[in-house]
Amino acid sequence: MVWEFFARTEAAAPPLWNAYFTTRVPHELVTAFATALATTPDVTSGIEPGRTPLEPLADAHWSTDPTDAGNTYYAPKLQAWVTYGAVSEAIEDGNPIPGLPGYLAWAQTDDHLPHQWCAAFSPSTPHELVAVFTTALADPAPVLRSVLPQDHGGYLTIRNSR
Repeated sequence: MVWEFFARTEAAAPPLWNAYFTTRVPHELVTAFATALATTPDVTSGIEPGRTPLEPLADAHWSTDPTDAGNTYYAPKLQAWVTYGAVSEAIEDGNPIPGLPGYLAWAQTDDHLPHQWCAAFSPSTPHELVAVFTTALADPAPVLRSVLPQDHGGYLTIRNSR
């Protein structure tokens, strides 16, 4: 884990929710989440009704898993996944109901290789914040890079902007 975000109602209280980002999560995804967290008026009141975090993936025409329709989405070329389901007990949450589902996202260029990065959101992470993350993840706009990541496996297109 490289980044951990959480919310508490009091300094000594346990976190109400947590969001974790491992190394190599693209910085624009972490920045989108952090910006939404900084600008959301109240992140301690629980899950908000409204747009679900997976809708941006459906809107971007990500494929849904036929065995878990509506809960798991695959990016084009299967280089990233997002799923709504069981999360590890290590993904702490202040909700007293055990076994609630959370959100997991990861990138992997080949089934036989380790994940390139992972992000996990505990069950009570506000939907609005998770939706900001999935919106940024599904954004098809090119991202400017001065240095390309190693092992991009042909998933990146290099264009000269001059």
